[in-house]
Amino acid sequence: MLAEWHQTPEYFLEHWTDEQFEAFWQARNQRMLAVDRALSDTRNSPQTPAGSRRVADYELFHEMGIAPQGTA
Repeated sequence: MLAEWHQTPEYFLEHWTDEQFEAFWQARNQRMLAVDRALSDTRNSPQTPAGSRRVADYELFHEMGIAPQGTA
């Protein structure tokens, strides 16, 4: 709760009712499950843009027309 609301646990114990606390955890769990589903969907789908691939730094610099130092 400190990370999400920037409040200490004592604050919630003193100011929140049990119903608010329960609702917070249910909403948080639903949000975490939705995030997990979204991430797993993107990881499992092999949709790579056409022509997209990883390149080494020297390949990138060569494509951009940047020569290594000392060779120009």
